[in-house]
Amino acid sequence: MRILKRIAAVRTAEPILPDVSKVDDRGKPRARIGFALGQKFETVDWQDEAGIYPFTRMDVFDARSAAIHVDTDLTYIYTPGELSRFPLVRRGIDSVRALAEAEIRTVSTQANPFTVQFDRKSRIYTKIENLGASTQLAELRELSKVTQEEEAEAPSLRTQIEALKSSTPRAHLTLAEGDRQFLDRAFRLVKVMSGFDPAEYAAALADFTAASLRYEQATKSSFAGVSIPRILEDEWRRFIQAGEDYLQAIAAEDAYPTTKELCIYCQQPLGLAAVELIRKYRDYCKNELRAAVTSADSKIAALTAPIAGLEIDAVIKNSGDYIKAKSQNGSVPPLLALADLLPKVAALKEALANREAYSWPGLKDEVVLAKHEIEGEAQTTKQLIADLTIQSSNRDQTLKDREAKLLDISSRLRLRDLLPQIEEYVGRAQWVDKAKNHAKRFQGILRTLTDTSKVASEKLLNQDFEHRFQAECELLRAPTVKLEFPGREGQVTRHKALAANHRLSDILSEGEQKVIALADFLAELGLKQPLAPVVFDDPITSLDYKRTAEIAERIVALSETRQIIVFTHNILFTVDLLSRVEKQKERYVYYDIKRDGDLRGILSQGTHPRDDSFNSLRGTINTLIQAAEKESGAAQAALIAAGYESLRAICEVIVEKELLQGVTERYSPMVRVTMLPKIRFDRLEGAVGPIMDVYDRCSRSIRSHSQPLETLNVQPTVADIKKDWQTVEQARNVYLGNKGRT
Repeated sequence: MRILKRIAAVRTAEPILPDVSKVDDRGKPRARIGFALGQKFETVDWQDEAGIYPFTRMDVFDARSAAIHVDTDLTYIYTPGELSRFPLVRRGIDSVRALAEAEIRTVSTQANPFTVQFDRKSRIYTKIENLGASTQLAELRELSKVTQEEEAEAPSLRTQIEALKSSTPRAHLTLAEGDRQFLDRAFRLVKVMSGFDPAEYAAALADFTAASLRYEQATKSSFAGVSIPRILEDEWRRFIQAGEDYLQAIAAEDAYPTTKELCIYCQQPLGLAAVELIRKYRDYCKNELRAAVTSADSKIAALTAPIAGLEIDAVIKNSGDYIKAKSQNGSVPPLLALADLLPKVAALKEALANREAYSWPGLKDEVVLAKHEIEGEAQTTKQLIADLTIQSSNRDQTLKDREAKLLDISSRLRLRDLLPQIEEYVGRAQWVDKAKNHAKRFQGILRTLTDTSKVASEKLLNQDFEHRFQAECELLRAPTVKLEFPGREGQVTRHKALAANHRLSDILSEGEQKVIALADFLAELGLKQPLAPVVFDDPITSLDYKRTAEIAERIVALSETRQIIVFTHNILFTVDLLSRVEKQKERYVYYDIKRDGDLRGILSQGTHPRDDSFNSLRGTINTLIQAAEKESGAAQAALIAAGYESLRAICEVIVEKELLQGVTERYSPMVRVTMLPKIRFDRLEGAVGPIMDVYDRCSRSIRSHSQPLETLNVQPTVADIKKDWQTVEQARNVYLGNKGRT
């Protein structure tokens, strides 16, 4: 069944499994299938393919398909040519939409490849950057038109631009700016020097030296006899001053310390000696002599600070470079007074830093002379800068004009070269713009298609199917269900229901579901042309015997117009089917499927589930008697016993088929009363007696029948079985009126 379903590609096709009991059996299923199509016999080597013509024309009904036919919204396996175009049209629309959407995505996500080809400063760049569906190609075409004169001018413009760049006065202007900056620094230096008074510095230095000496002598006198390591040295001074700063921070009184107070530093009681020493420390920090030293020191710092901030080394270096640059071509070196002044300023700065005396009697005159030189050079440099600025501006403007013109011509030439590609790019963008507008219409088109398919399917298919379905339901006594035909996405579908929001399987019994499914299957089958084989796999599962007979009758009726294949393990159903066609034996073929050990699916042709016909059994008995005649002992006894088994069976067949004319038969659910007139009552008694005698002896001679102990060792001979067989044949012939053996 699985193979048939797979090669027919039906809805419920299942995979073909290997021999799962063998771990290494994982080969692909295969079979050689023979079939007749009309008068032509053909074979197909099947390699697990799903759907092989002409088997795809077959239909299969089984338990799996029953569930689908009951609860699922099904499309029709067969659809008239007019309706089959709707799914094709939908697939066409979907394909067009998919292609359009793919092209839209491709073009929409494509980066503009032309922006890198143009300078941002060109007037064309903005137009290129914004290329799209709204781009005016006519404007770009106009811009791409470059005259021969413009094209010829481009090399000349490049030459002019290079010349303007190489001969620009900007380099000279840069040098002049550097000179101006140097002269400004030099002027600031002489201005500082003009404000310095050597005599005032000498007086302040003398005051500082005298105050320091007085303070030192007083301090040594105050601390004479005090044994403190490194007293009056810098570290000691910083330590004592830090203590006083701490006392000021905590607002200690000037009377601190006294013997009644604790040490503010170590919080220990203070003795007289400690109090006296701390007071000396405080006096040292508050001493007027020390204040005089501090005041003199501050004055010196104020006088020397401007000179201390001078960058003498840089000015000396810059002045040397300046003098060297200006002394070319035998000209008189400039700034000679400044050159003489600078070393002395450097020496003065060093002396002031060390608080040393420095004598410079002609300072004022030398500073005035240097200042005069610097002012003259500064005026000359200022005029030079003004002149160079004008020249540079003119050249820059000329260079800018030439560069702008060259950029414009070059951009338009580049545009001319790229114009075909740009037009193609814009064309695609315009196509995408239109495609997006058309894409919005697809949903409406599909909705219209679905509505139209509903109308068409209602007229061409649903009404016909509904008529057939109701007819099949009546034949099979199926429950009345409501048929609905919801069209979706251009598809022709059908739906069955008894109540809203409930599936049929929620309401109906298994038997009712089976007949509804079978009615749906047969109704759909009736739509298909041309006629093709149909396979039923146990179609009566879950059905009562009355429905079994109705289904058997429907299958037999169906077999009048097409080939029917029925798989079943139900013997009564099989007998019912065969009994309905027994007078037309040319219309059917019966097969048994058996198992022999590990071998499964062994097919053998027969005529009945139990093939106990007189002719077949007669041949078996004759064969066993002939074999027994050639044997002896236990072998012969076994053959005779087997012969009596068959003889007993043939007695039953004669009674069932011939004496009683099949009025009651094994596996048949009905009594055929119409066969009673065919019984030959005048000969019946004469046939019953001999057959009963032989039947009793058969029962005593076979192992499957219980026997009295005293008869177990009484075994029949070959002559006995031959005689009993002859008795049965004669009784049958007399009853049938045969003159000879048949």
